[in-house]
Amino acid sequence: MVELCSRAHPFYRRLMKCEGLEPRHLQTCDDLVRLPVSTKADFLADPEAFPVHRSLEDAVRVVERRRATVPWGVAGFVRRVLVRAAELGADFRAVRFAMITGEASSRAMRDYLRRRIRELGCASNAVVNRYGPTEQGASMVECREGAGFHSLAPDTASHEVVDNRTGL
Repeated sequence: MVELCSRAHPFYRRLMKCEGLEPRHLQTCDDLVRLPVSTKADFLADPEAFPVHRSLEDAVRVVERRRATVPWGVAGFVRRVLVRAAELGADFRAVRFAMITGEASSRAMRDYLRRRIRELGCASNAVVNRYGPTEQGASMVECREGAGFHSLAPDTASHEVVDNRTGL
């Protein structure tokens, strides 16, 4: 992954060059402290440095072709995928539920997603939430809608608060 980012990701390629880092310098988790923390401000300052390589239609076709069981993303994007899937007549019958993360999803939005999922003939129309930074992966999830959040891997995740001014 480090090799791929250093070669193909504009932001991390530039950051690693600026820091004098090469993939060989980042071989273990302990080495990651050498990478400066990337922030939302970094993204907002140069969104083109954080490219998305798939079109919405490509995303729909990947779900269909791979028979994906869980479309996962921010509510607005999952909504767009479901709408486009309906427009394309995509086969989403393998979908078991949608996982929403990264932004608040109102009851109205979840109801809307459930309706779209049902209209697509998915295996289930459940919508569950995930809470936590996307970079971390396993944070807090609902295994069943409304069941409350819990950690899937409490021994593998730690949270750290960093002061933007001091870096501490």
